[in-house]
This record gives sequence, C-alpha cells and structure tokens, in this order.
Amino acid sequence: MGDLAETVLATSDPIDFCSGFPLFPGVGSLDIGGSAVASFSDGDDLASISGQATLFAGACGPGLAVLLNASGTNATSPDSASITLSGDSIEAGLAIGLTLSLSLSVSYNAPSQDQSFWHDLVDGAVEPFFPVAAISFSASVDLQFDLLGVIAFLIQQMLPSSSLFTKVTNTLPGLSSTWGFSAQNNGGLSSQGQAQVAPVLSFPVSILPYIPAAGEIITAASKVGASVSAGPVFGIGFPTTVQLQGLEWDGLSCQGLRRSGGEGAFTATQFSASSVAPNQVQLDLEHSVDLDFELGVFASFSAWGLFSVGTEALWNVSDFLDLTIPATSQASHQLTNTIGSLSLTSANLGSFSG
Repeated sequence: MGDLAETVLATSDPIDFCSGFPLFPGVGSLDIGGSAVASFSDGDDLASISGQATLFAGACGPGLAVLLNASGTNATSPDSASITLSGDSIEAGLAIGLTLSLSLSVSYNAPSQDQSFWHDLVDGAVEPFFPVAAISFSASVDLQFDLLGVIAFLIQQMLPSSSLFTKVTNTLPGLSSTWGFSAQNNGGLSSQGQAQVAPVLSFPVSILPYIPAAGEIITAASKVGASVSAGPVFGIGFPTTVQLQGLEWDGLSCQGLRRSGGEGAFTATQFSASSVAPNQVQLDLEHSVDLDFELGVFASFSAWGLFSVGTEALWNVSDFLDLTIPATSQASHQLTNTIGSLSLTSANLGSFSG
C-alpha cells in the first residue's frame, strides 16, 4: 500500500450547499434558474432611447456540502494505515433569489450645419452664417434591484429578528443576492469521524403592539425614526449528522474511521480490498437529518436605519422532551478525486455521487 498524498475531497471548493447532495434525498433539491426579458426602443436618426428589463429568479437546496483534505502514510500492512483528515467543513441550507435588472440607453446625434443668425442694423438686415459643429452624445445606466431583499426588509420591519429570512452566500448566476437559511460547521470532526450542522428557520413574533403601555413606546420611538420589538420565537431546526465511513485508495479500503492520536489523526477498524482506480482516492460517508422544534424570545432595537441591536435565545424543545424525530434515513455518498490534487479544476475535477 502506497502513500496517499494530501488530496481535497469535496462536493465543491469553496464549499457551497447549492452544489452538494440533496439534504432530503427522498425529496430531492431545487436547482432552478431562469429569466424573463422585456425591451423597447424608439427614436430616429437624431435621437433615440432604448431599454431592457430582465427578471432573474433562482433557487437551490435544501442541500448539504462537504469539504476536507485527506492524506495517508505508507503502511507495511493494512492495519497500520495512518490517515490524516484536515480542513473539514460542512454546510447545509436553502437559498432563493429574485432580481430585477434595468438598463437604459439614450443617444443624440446632430450633424454639422450652417446656422443663420439675423441681426438688424441701421441700414438694414444682414444675415451672417456661423458653422455649427456636429453634436453627438450617448449615456447608459444599469440598475439592479434585489426584490426579495425588499420583501425581507418589509418582513423584518414587522417581525424584526436576526435569524428570519436572512441573506446567505450568493452563488446563483444573475442574482444580486440570495436569501434563505443555512448553517456551517468548520473543524467540528469528532473522534468518531462525525460532524453535525443545524440550520434553523425561525419565526419571531413581536407582541409589543398588543400591549397598551408598550404600544405607546413604539409610537413615540417611530416618531424619531426608531423601532422596538420583542416577543417569542418559534423555530424549526434540521440537525444534520455527517458520518465519515471510510477512505479507499491504492487497492485498500479503510472503513470505520476512528481518531487515533492528535487532531486530525485517524485509523480504521476494518480493512478490505478496494476497486477504486489506482490514481483515485474515495471518501465514503453517510448523512441523516432529524427534525426538532425550538422556542425562545427575542428583542431588537433599530434607529434611523443606521444601526440595530438585538438578542435572541432559543431552547430546543425536542431535547427537553428527549424526543428525536428522524426526517430522513441514512443516505450514502462517495467523494472522489485524483490522488494529490488540491483543487477541483475543470482539468482535474473531483466528483461525488449519492
């Protein structure tokens, strides 16, 4: 068995749940995008105006992404294989976006000409001629409007909270930004080769407007450009567990990964022959998703659109009741790449299946 040079194994690099496994395999995940275009133009040889409006819409997820580096030392026998896993990161979430792009162009083109100029003199009128140079100019402007951002702003004004309908990393083409919910865990690989991430979709409800005394405070604050909100938060969580099962390279399958020493050092409890190609390395993993419910409180204050502060506390009701609600069964996946590759380029593309 030969050495395993450090290799990146990932659904994408950088990590992106839009390019990962479906979080709910039985349901699948969204991977859609499209646009609608409307244009107009008017004018003549002297002046013209034209414009175009494009509406981009896209969505991806719920998805799960995995990224880590793996390496292994030369072993004189299978049971002495030493594996190092580093840079581990997992991410789960859902993203949607709606962007309106507007472009407008205006042009004016006047050719050169002689311009008559009349001037009355004592002994009659004369008509000198003054040449006028050609006049030509054009201007254009391009604007983008994040329509979901506007919707999110309106919702957050009614139900202010730091975790409702938040902006997530945008990787969808044509969109100025994307919104949804997501969570990421970096460096959280346990001694059992397990990592967890828990995206939460929360729904805060401000009760201050329904309290007479508090309503007067809200009214007074709004007159000076400030807002105050507080109340309960109801959350739905999707705790996701990723279990690394094994690593295969150079004809050997190392299954049952367990930490054997310092950080990132692993060995295996089971060894067998592998059919993975000689120049390839494969990571075997599984994931499952549970469903839990959370309850908490929040409070927030914002002023003049310049700054805002808030706090939120959530308690996991499912943990309190010792209740586990499986949302999916175990789903198996494989990540592969060429041994020694530290990138996922078009010339040397890592792959995954699930």
